[in-house]
Amino acid sequence: FPAVASETITPGRSGGLVVGDFNGDQLVDFVTTGPQGGPDSGLQAFINDGAGSFTSRAFALGTGWNTFDPVLVAGDVDGDGDLDIVTIDAQEVVESLSFQTAVVFENDGTGLFVQRDIPIGSVVPTSLGLADVDLDSQDEIIIGTRPLGSLAGNNLIVFDVMPTAIVAIGSAVTNGMSEDIEAADFDGDGDEDLAVGFRDPGRATQIFVNDNGVLVPGSRIAHDFTDDIDLADFDGDGDIDIAVAEINTFRSVLILLNDGNANLMESVRINVGRSVTAIAVGDWGGSSAPDIVVSDRSDRGLTLFINQTPTDPPGMFSGIAPLDGASNLALPASFAGWSSDAMLPALRWGNASGFQVVYDVVIATDSGLTQPVFTATDLPQSEAALPVGILAADTEYFWSVTARNPAGEQIIADGPLSFQTTTQAPSCRADFNGDAAIDAFDIFDLLDEIAIGCD
Repeated sequence: FPAVASETITPGRSGGLVVGDFNGDQLVDFVTTGPQGGPDSGLQAFINDGAGSFTSRAFALGTGWNTFDPVLVAGDVDGDGDLDIVTIDAQEVVESLSFQTAVVFENDGTGLFVQRDIPIGSVVPTSLGLADVDLDSQDEIIIGTRPLGSLAGNNLIVFDVMPTAIVAIGSAVTNGMSEDIEAADFDGDGDEDLAVGFRDPGRATQIFVNDNGVLVPGSRIAHDFTDDIDLADFDGDGDIDIAVAEINTFRSVLILLNDGNANLMESVRINVGRSVTAIAVGDWGGSSAPDIVVSDRSDRGLTLFINQTPTDPPGMFSGIAPLDGASNLALPASFAGWSSDAMLPALRWGNASGFQVVYDVVIATDSGLTQPVFTATDLPQSEAALPVGILAADTEYFWSVTARNPAGEQIIADGPLSFQTTTQAPSCRADFNGDAAIDAFDIFDLLDEIAIGCD
């Protein structure tokens, strides 16, 4: 690749790097850290002007911060719609906490950042990730930690960024010192679980299943020392798998396949012949199957491995909810992300096997689907939330889903499916949504009516 633009940060060595649109102008900016001990030894944002030049903005990290090898991630951790930066000082030899080692830089939407310290306590951070653990549609910060002067007693700590404080809202004990944290829905239940790669002690990769906001240790596969893991559907079965960079003995990339229920199994070990320090996933072979590029501790640079798994059209899949022929379903309310046996917040179906599968959805008032009331295309997930107001009461609807990828398409089994809505009268004054149960859904329905007001 030819170099088309360059920026000199400052003489010396810079650290981590993340990219994204940090000032809301639809252009890709980047953030890195300046060299240790230099005048710019802190966070540095480079804002893209769209013409190949960048404006540098520096933000201090504080005295003593090691910027040789920080960990940086970008995400909206404060829920205001723009990208913030989270960073930890993960240098192994750090044993003095005379300075803060975990920091959030909150973005004001223009690429200007305000620093807020994360209260990790008297521990050393070893890994960093983002995930919506508590199901509030906002990323939480997950930090892997170990005690000072010890390799035992490791934990994952979940932090929620609130307007007036950053609060620890959960934790999980880990059998090893974590090096990398990645988030995905490994068990197909719609929320984000974690995959964590460990080094000494307990060299392994483990899934932590998200059980209503609680991280539960799950499937664990032992392997060689690792610094990096990455995620993709490597076998085309519709589930997220894990690639592990192995450093010491095997010097390879280990592929761990997921059975769809967050159970891992060792698949293949790709021999690299040199200690693998980092891996990345992408479709460089043009087959839709995810390939792997690795960097290693040698002068040989990068090595690309092409995935030879056959690229097939999407496999058969079936509807999950509502069941075909379901009746007496209450109309979706404004809290369409919630679910209840008697409510219809979303359509759900099983994952279709195949690489790069997306879904097209249609709901219509006729079985031929010629009179649609709702359509959605290119959905990456096997669920479609229904907007309020698209469905009428006491009406039969028909719905279908088509799975597509570059190799072909597949229509949902036994489609189109059908369901019937209702305007069932409340069984009592407190049953605001008419589902014959008095619960939190009635409170949400009442609040929705209050917000709408009277005509």
